[in-house]
Amino acid sequence: MEAPHTPIHRQLSRDQSLQARTLHSVGLQYAKIATQLDITQCQAQYACLTPQFHQRGTFPIINESATQVLYDFVCASRRNRRISIADLATALH
Repeated sequence: MEAPHTPIHRQLSRDQSLQARTLHSVGLQYAKIATQLDITQCQAQYACLTPQFHQRGTFPIINESATQVLYDFVCASRRNRRISIADLATALH
């Protein structure tokens, strides 16, 4: 007699997750989404409830124009290239 085993569920692909979200947005329930996409109901629910895009990295603290002003100031003279960060902050404000 064989021992019972838990079925292995594969992870959803990006396309399957997007299809599940689309079907859910038009009003289908998780059970119908699961049967149509051949996935489990829990996978359909997870795909619809988790955020689609994850924030990667960090945003720049200063914009490009401020970066250009900083670059121009530092490159303007030898003294400006040797200035400390604290003095640089006070010089630019």
